[in-house]
Amino acid sequence: MAAALKGQLQPVQRTVLKMKLEHLAMVDKQIQELQLELRNTLTKHEAAIERLSEIPGSRKTARCRSSRRSGRRRRFSRRRGSWRPGSGVSGPRRERGRVAVRPVPKGNRTMRRLLNQAAWGAVHTKGSYYQDKYNLLKPKLGAKKAIWAIAHKLAKVVWIVLHRNERYIEKGHGS
Repeated sequence: MAAALKGQLQPVQRTVLKMKLEHLAMVDKQIQELQLELRNTLTKHEAAIERLSEIPGSRKTARCRSSRRSGRRRRFSRRRGSWRPGSGVSGPRRERGRVAVRPVPKGNRTMRRLLNQAAWGAVHTKGSYYQDKYNLLKPKLGAKKAIWAIAHKLAKVVWIVLHRNERYIEKGHGS
């Protein structure tokens, strides 16, 4: 190992290293350009981002991502001549006299992750309504289901803040 660290760079190695450093500088420049473009694009949504920042557990990056994904698209499949929501949503089917349970589609994976993170952040915000609500729900439902209940509440609050242009009002400690 020590012998591998001793010695001098060959001309080919110097050329490859130079190319890698140039590539790294180009990537850094592109990142700066994209950040500037993102800032310019988000200026027209600054009021909505400011309202979302009042919700406990939200961070600026999560708010920017969730504002892009708040419009939900549904996929439909065509079966037996009628349009219905995708597979697994239309109800159970019968197999050999018993009802077989089919999995339900889980929706937008990125939005689920953002809501989960925001719920954990809201729960860990001292003195927030969501912390009290989580502490009430946890013994009954367990930690995971209680977090998803908080995430559901946050999703409804985010929708109200974005679509009704209302500000978030904290319900208060102990409410």
